[in-house]
Amino acid sequence: MEVQQNPIFEDAPMEEPWSGVEGPEGTVVREDGPQTEAERPLEESTRMDVLEAPAADHEWAPPSSLDPASRLPSNLHNRVAAISDDDWLHDRDLADALDSHRSKSSSSWLVFAGLAYKSIGIVYGDLGTSPMYLWQTCFTKTATEEDIIGALSLVLWTLSLIIFKYVVVVLPANDMGEGGTFAIYSLLCRYTKITIFGLKHDSDKALSVYHQDPKRPKKKRSHPGRAVGKALEKSPALQKMLLVFVLCGTCALVGDGVLTPAVTVLSAMTGLQVPKELLREDGSAIIPNGAVIAATCIIMAIIFGCQRLGTNRISFIFAPILISFFVLNAGIGMYNIHTWNPAIFKAFSPHHGIMYLVRNKKEGWISLGGICLCITGVEGLFADLGHFNVQAIRASTLTVVYPSLLLIYLGQGAYLSRNPGDTPQAYFKAIPEPVFWPAFVLATLATMVASQAITSGVFSIISQSMSLQCFPKMKVIHTSKTVQGQIYIPNVNWALMTLGIACVLGFSLPQPSDMPLNGDALGHAFGIAVMCVMIITTCLVTLVMLVIWRTHVVVIAIFFGWFMFMESIYLSSNLFKRQAT
Repeated sequence: MEVQQNPIFEDAPMEEPWSGVEGPEGTVVREDGPQTEAERPLEESTRMDVLEAPAADHEWAPPSSLDPASRLPSNLHNRVAAISDDDWLHDRDLADALDSHRSKSSSSWLVFAGLAYKSIGIVYGDLGTSPMYLWQTCFTKTATEEDIIGALSLVLWTLSLIIFKYVVVVLPANDMGEGGTFAIYSLLCRYTKITIFGLKHDSDKALSVYHQDPKRPKKKRSHPGRAVGKALEKSPALQKMLLVFVLCGTCALVGDGVLTPAVTVLSAMTGLQVPKELLREDGSAIIPNGAVIAATCIIMAIIFGCQRLGTNRISFIFAPILISFFVLNAGIGMYNIHTWNPAIFKAFSPHHGIMYLVRNKKEGWISLGGICLCITGVEGLFADLGHFNVQAIRASTLTVVYPSLLLIYLGQGAYLSRNPGDTPQAYFKAIPEPVFWPAFVLATLATMVASQAITSGVFSIISQSMSLQCFPKMKVIHTSKTVQGQIYIPNVNWALMTLGIACVLGFSLPQPSDMPLNGDALGHAFGIAVMCVMIITTCLVTLVMLVIWRTHVVVIAIFFGWFMFMESIYLSSNLFKRQAT
C-alpha cells in the first residue's frame, strides 16, 4: 500500500521515503483514502484521512516524517500545537497557517507598492471627487471672505479628524482582512460567541488573527468590557438589537452606493455649462439641462457595465487616471493659492472655524450639511479593505490622497475668498482657462472611478451579509485567482445602476430648464447616507475597543464622545436641510 506525500507539506523535506505506514489496531494514515468497510469519498482538495480504530491500550503517535509540526517553521509551532488532539489532522487549519507563512515570507516592498498603487484606483475616487460638489451646498447666501475662510477651516479639520479615525482606529477592526459594518459584526460574533456564527473549534481561538497579543499585559478582570461581553452573550434581545443596528449600517452603505455615482457624475457633467465658449451672450448655457442629464445617465451605464471586468483589471486602468487627477488638481490648488490669496493657510487655525459658527449661528449650523461632504468616500477606505490590506491603504492615504486634498481645498478657498459669488460652481470656476478641458476630462474619468470604488465596497458587504445568512443568496463571481475579496455580484450591480439613474432623473428633471443644473438636493441626501454610515461605524468600533481590544476606558470615552458629537451635529444639519428643501 503506497502512500503519497500530502501537497500541503511538499515544500518541507521528509526525513526518509516511506510507504504504507500503519498504526495500532489497524489504524491507517494515507492520502488516497481507505479501502475497507469504513471507505468514504474524498473531497475535491487532497488531504490526509485518518481511520479511527478501537482504542488501544497504549498511545500511538505518527512517525516524525508524518508529524505536521516537524515540517513547520519554528514560528508556526505554537499555532499548530494549539490545535486539539482530536483535530490535529484537520489540515484546513494547518494549510491556513502554512499559506499565511508563505505569503508573508514571499512579500516584498514591490508587492506592497503595487497594492498601494492599485488601491488609489479603487478606493479613493469618491473621496477625491468631493471638491466638485462641496461648496455648492455650503452657503444659502453670498458668503464673505471671513465666511469662506471659516468654512474652509471646518473642512480641513473635519477631513483630518475623520481620516485619522479611519486610518488609525477603524482599519484595524477588520475581520480577517474584510472591512465594513458586517465585518465588525462578524468579528464580535466570533470573539464573544453571541450568535451561532461564533467559534466552532477550540483551534479557532489560536488560529484567529484576533486573539490578544501575548506580548501585551493581560487586562484587568475589572475592565467593563468583560461585563459588556457577558451581557451580550446572555441577552438574545441585545443580540437582535446589535444585528438590526448592523443591518441599518449596511443599508446606509448601499444607499451611499446608489447616490455616489449620481452625485459625482452629475457634478462633473455640469462643467459643460461653465466655459465661456459654451455660454451665450446673456450668460445662459448653450448646452441644455436635458443633454447634461442624458450624458450623466450614459456614463453611469458605462461605469456599471465595466464592473464585470473585476477589481484587478479596473485598478490598473483607473489608478493612473486618479493619480493624474490628484496631481493636476493639487497643482491647480497651488496656483490658486499663489495667485489669489497666499494667506489662506491661516485657515488651519481652528479659531476661524469656531468664530464662523459663532458669528453665523443657525446659518453656520445649516452650512455644516454641505461641509460634511468633504468626507464622502472616507467610508470606502474600510468598505474596500478586502480588495487590498491595511498597510497599502494607509500608505496611499497619507502619502498621496490626503496631502492632495488639502492643497485642492486650500486652492478653492483662496479663489473663493476673492470670488465669493462663484460658490455654486466653485470647482470648475477655479480652474484656469488653459487647463480647463484637460481638467474636465480627468474630472469625468475620476467620477467613473468614484462610482466603481463604492460599488466594490457594496459588493463586499453584500457578500458578507450572505455569508451570515442576512441576505438572499445570489451569484457571486470571483474576479481574481489570488485575492478572495475581489468579487462581482451581477444582480446587485444592475440594481445599483437602475436606482442611481432613477435618482438622477428624479432630482434633476424638476429643476427649471433655464437655470444651470444644481445637485444641491442630491447632496443633502448623500450627506445623510454618509453620516449614518459614520455614526454606526463609530458605535461598532467603540464596542470592539471595549469588548475585544479592552482599550482604556478614558480612551474609549474620548473617542466615542468626540466623534459621536461631531457626526451627530453633521447629521442633524443634513436632516434639517433635506426637510427644508
